[in-house]
Parts: sequence; structure tokens; C-alpha cells
Amino acid sequence: MLVMKDNERLYPATWVYNSSRLLTQLAKIVTDNGGTVKPLRRAVISNRVQDAAIREYRDKIAQYSALEKESHNPARAEAIKVYSEKLEKLTSINNEPITVTHTTYITFVLDGMYYYFQTDDNPFFPFYIQKTPVRNGKYSKDACMIEDKKEWMYDCFFECGCTDADIIEGANLIYSMLVNAKCTRIIRDGRRQRVPNTYDGGYHYETVYAPERIGVIDF
Repeated sequence: MLVMKDNERLYPATWVYNSSRLLTQLAKIVTDNGGTVKPLRRAVISNRVQDAAIREYRDKIAQYSALEKESHNPARAEAIKVYSEKLEKLTSINNEPITVTHTTYITFVLDGMYYYFQTDDNPFFPFYIQKTPVRNGKYSKDACMIEDKKEWMYDCFFECGCTDADIIEGANLIYSMLVNAKCTRIIRDGRRQRVPNTYDGGYHYETVYAPERIGVIDF
């Protein structure tokens, strides 16, 4: 989910709504453990799927109730009951707008390590991890990305009623996964190049690698 300006009002679907809560909670956990999180544009979000479902159920109940006044139909009466129960459940879930600090990815430094963790708007697409040492305030931009195995992902993250306790537990699982992960490999571009031999007039081929790209911690 792209945030174009600070405090932008957005209406994501359920997974993105909950994943934004997860990343925001992860940022808090990192900070509480002495890490530094790169700040991003904040967003004010609510779950559009929940709002749409509430409108749909209310419309169905109103429509069926009007027909029931004209003539009773057992199947229709049962449908009113079912939709009323669904509506009651959804309206009991707080969907007031909340502010999140991270929506799609997070970058942070903790205990001498640089971390990058990225989710996707589609939960079935790959998520990525990058972890590499920080040396003198710098890190390797050639540290590769590896796929997250998503062992922390629970069904509740796809539901409107995902609680704050669920989010806190999930964010702690992500934190533990990242902290316990191995550093990702450094991979630099290379090409085969003909090199003269030292002691005769011949030559041989060597792989010459591009200089390692170095990034500066700016947060």
C-alpha cells in the first residue's frame, strides 16, 4: 500500500489493514529493544471490507424486512436472522480510523545489524528479508533478499476481528524470526575478463567483480 503524503487517509482491505498494524507494532517492539527504525509517511486507515459488509447486511435486512411486511416467508425470515447476527458481530468490532507508521515494509538497525522486511498487498506473493552487518554507520547494499517462510502467519490476520493481542503476538513472532535469521549473502555483479599471465606471454580468464555498493545509515 503506497502512502503518498503524511497522514494520508486510506481504506485498505482486511489483509493490508492487519499487515499495517503488524508492521507498526513491529516498529514499536524494535524501538523498545533499543533499535532505530527508519521513519516513513504515516497513514490513517480503516478496513474497507468491514464497512462494505456492514452496508451490505443493512441493505439486505431492510430489503427482506420490507418484503416480510407484505407476506411471511420462512426462508426470508431466516435470512433476516442470519444477516442480523452477522451485522451485530461486525458492528461490535471497532473500525475507527487508526494511525500506522509502516504499511508495506520496515527498515531498522538493531544490535549492529541492518534489517529490511517487506510484505505484499497480496499475502500469497513472496515477502522478503534482508539482514546485513553495520560497520562504521554503513551497510552493504549488495546483501541479497531472501523469501520469508511466513511461519508467523495466522488465519486471524485475514479476518476483520483480528484483535490487538493477535497483532502483538504476530509482531513478536516476526521480530524473533528476523533477529534469529542468518545474515543474507553478499552478491556482486561479475564478468569474465582476459588477464595476462605474470610469467609468460599467455593469458587466462578471471572473474572480476564490481565494487561492493555501500549504503549509509541515515536514520
